[in-house]
Amino acid sequence: SLCAQSDALTSPFFTARMAATDLLEVQKRKLEDNDATKVDGGDTASKRAAGVAVVPMAVDCNLAIKNEDFSMDLLRIYYDRLFPFLQMFRWLSYRNDPKSSGPGVAKDFFLRREFTFVLEGDIFCRYLCFRDVEEFRSQMLSRMPIRMEIGAVFTHPPKNHTTVIKDAYKPVERELVFDIDMDDYDDIRTCCHGSKLCLKCW
Repeated sequence: SLCAQSDALTSPFFTARMAATDLLEVQKRKLEDNDATKVDGGDTASKRAAGVAVVPMAVDCNLAIKNEDFSMDLLRIYYDRLFPFLQMFRWLSYRNDPKSSGPGVAKDFFLRREFTFVLEGDIFCRYLCFRDVEEFRSQMLSRMPIRMEIGAVFTHPPKNHTTVIKDAYKPVERELVFDIDMDDYDDIRTCCHGSKLCLKCW
């Protein structure tokens, strides 16, 4: 399969920015509902619940989060509430669900996929693998990686790589990835340069 992937997608900056943006949206909506209750007795909230369009409160589109604004608390909120675990599992397992009873399903397909977690302090945890989406989620929440790398699908589960004969442990599938760095766009960007990223860049 063909996919394009940017380092920005797994960076702490991107993670924190996404978490903060979504939290800002939730807080903005709460403020709107509270103000609406005071002003129109809750008519705006009722309209929203009924699916009627409500004019949103003005938001500063130039709002951006800098690298120094990143925190592990924001990262925990992102993993707990926003990270698309199920979608990632569906993509990386290619319909090979371990709970499926369908013919032709390789139930250990996702288990044979290698992941690397980079923890705070540049600690690399390699040869990680997960049985299903539940284990994937629980390990992400317990380890709190600031970056994740997705590896190939191997002949055996990566956690068992030391117990398998060297020649028998090898990759059998992997995605074609185009790694696009933000500084590749410096010739055409007018707002930022280098690794800096704002909402306009995104």
